[in-house]
Amino acid sequence: MKSSVHSITSPKKYDILIAEAQPIFRLGVKSILSNKDYISQIHEAVNAEKCINMANLYHPNVAIIDINSCYNCIDRIIDSHPNTKIILLDKKDPLFNHDFTDNKQYSVISKSLDPELFIQSIEKLINISKPKVMRYKPIKKKKNPYNLGKRELEIINLLCKSMSSKEIAEELFISKLTVDNHRKNILHKTGCNNTAGVVQWAVKNGLPDS
Repeated sequence: MKSSVHSITSPKKYDILIAEAQPIFRLGVKSILSNKDYISQIHEAVNAEKCINMANLYHPNVAIIDINSCYNCIDRIIDSHPNTKIILLDKKDPLFNHDFTDNKQYSVISKSLDPELFIQSIEKLINISKPKVMRYKPIKKKKNPYNLGKRELEIINLLCKSMSSKEIAEELFISKLTVDNHRKNILHKTGCNNTAGVVQWAVKNGLPDS
């Protein structure tokens, strides 16, 4: 007696390549992508040369590339990997993010984009969600159960932009010592062990602002 076996097609998995020089921001992007069941692997590159090498080795479905630190590799990836969709990350805040069309391989989005919209832009590329225009909008902050002060929230926002204590001090017109004290308080209030943990915590809680 014959037994019939019905094959079940597994959902397609996608490889992602993140090319970003700043380890803190790179880790934040990886954190918000790592729990998606349609992602197979996440590869990391710290500069343009390594980005090209990783693209040639893994042929990722999507390459997320920092437009400032890894710009030199973009044309080569477009030419060598026409099936790899590219998201270019920029520090600037565009009024809206360029929409994908059939003859476009890449789009430019702001680094301060809401994490949910960032995920949607990737899902749109790989046809997981219905395409729609990605309008830029400021992030709506969630409630603040950790009793973080206004200055602490400002510093968390700047940490998510990969700024150092010295750069934050210059941006906020305060001393580096004051920034360091705020950072210690932030670690204590959020229960994080280091800055990378704060960035992951902030991304998950929707705290980075534009």
